[in-house]
Amino acid sequence: APAQQVTSALLLSQLLKRFESSLEAFRRTLGKMIGSHDRFLEILDRGYVAVPRVSPEAFDAGLDDEDLDLLLAEDPNARPTSEYLVVDLRERVTADRDLLRTLLARAATIDAAHDPKLDALLDTLARIETAATHADERKVVLFSYFADTIDYLHRFLEATSDPRMAPYRDRIGVTTGA
Repeated sequence: APAQQVTSALLLSQLLKRFESSLEAFRRTLGKMIGSHDRFLEILDRGYVAVPRVSPEAFDAGLDDEDLDLLLAEDPNARPTSEYLVVDLRERVTADRDLLRTLLARAATIDAAHDPKLDALLDTLARIETAATHADERKVVLFSYFADTIDYLHRFLEATSDPRMAPYRDRIGVTTGA
């Protein structure tokens, strides 16, 4: 149980980091987590329990049914469901996946125009513009650990017609990667 608590805490921490990064990053992470849960349940239906971290090949969406069955049969880390309380496991994984789907559905109702973080960014840009005494003082650099957050911000800033963005229009550059 302590190992499960540590794993749960790490997952929650990562999900919170993605949520804090941007709504788009949060939505993408939820989508990936839902896909992993779906794949886990599919593998469970085949009579195995596989863990993405230990058996990543089993979670490759490009595998056809025959290749997946062969991989699971040969993977020493894929354990037969007979070693588990499979009914409880299926119920818990399904409940977790359904909760993730609910979170994703709620997150999907918020468009960029109603994203409070994007509005706060525009407010910050407006304050910088107001305080600037010359153009060099309007230079802004945004950093994020997550490239999809930078892409989300860039798409929004390029598309918005909000007047707070006017001084920065056509002056945006984006760089991602190490």
